[in-house]
Amino acid sequence: MNGNTERNEKTAAAEPRVVRLGFTKHGPIIFTSHLDLQRTMMRILARADLPLWYTQGFNPHAKLVFALPLPLGCASECELMDIRLEGDMPCDEVLRRMRRATVPGVEFTSCYPAAEKFAGIASADYTITLRLPGAGSVTERELADFLAEKPIMTTKKTKSGEAEVDIAPLIRSVKIAHGDGCLVIDTRLAAGSAENLSPELLVSVILARFGARARRSSEGADYSIVRRAVYDGERPEDEARAEGQKQLEAQLAQTIGDDGRVLKADVSVRRQGAYLMVTLRAECEEQIGVDAPLTITSDTGR
Repeated sequence: MNGNTERNEKTAAAEPRVVRLGFTKHGPIIFTSHLDLQRTMMRILARADLPLWYTQGFNPHAKLVFALPLPLGCASECELMDIRLEGDMPCDEVLRRMRRATVPGVEFTSCYPAAEKFAGIASADYTITLRLPGAGSVTERELADFLAEKPIMTTKKTKSGEAEVDIAPLIRSVKIAHGDGCLVIDTRLAAGSAENLSPELLVSVILARFGARARRSSEGADYSIVRRAVYDGERPEDEARAEGQKQLEAQLAQTIGDDGRVLKADVSVRRQGAYLMVTLRAECEEQIGVDAPLTITSDTGR
């Protein structure tokens, strides 16, 4: 009985703390595979000298979890990675060490406690820039009309081989503009385990439709792709914002208690990868004294 209790206490004490790192990916490193990126991150973590938590067993190893693997050749402004740590090293110190230990092309932008596991990501925003010799001759209307067609059939590689698929339902939204001799396409595509459309495949379909060919390179590319954001498909953004604000207001009310009141409150929202970060800033007034009757005793001798 005592032995089991001791083992349970050790297990509880060894429970890791999960922190979430945000980072960007630019330059030649975009041409490394997801597996190579994992190896690169392990080297960065080793140089950062963080108190990593390791799995138990014959092959102890640190665990890295990414929100959504990035397609080969794509840059990104919104990557997220969870790591497990021992102890209570502050997030700002974790971020400082990761920035000091990083490699060219990877910039760490944020670090905060991971409140929950990555949810079911359903879509992602990309900016596709086509720098083709004939791009200027393709009008925004022509491209928009083509992407609005149903169906848009193409050949897609699957685990069982190649298959003809309709990618039209996987294009959530499209906005097209001309800019400095190129076409700029801002699009939201299906992403995740249930449905997924690679931006690279979308580019190949566009090029095939307008009779053009392009290559990809880190400098002077004919086209480039940048991932801007990823989205959870479970609920709309306004609903998530309202829920976050409600939870923060309830926590604030509990903190100030019955003797306090909120004078002014301001809610701000920013997207961090697949998550919506809701911040509540409040100016509060709290009574710290206690009302009590004042008793004065007079001296009749004076």
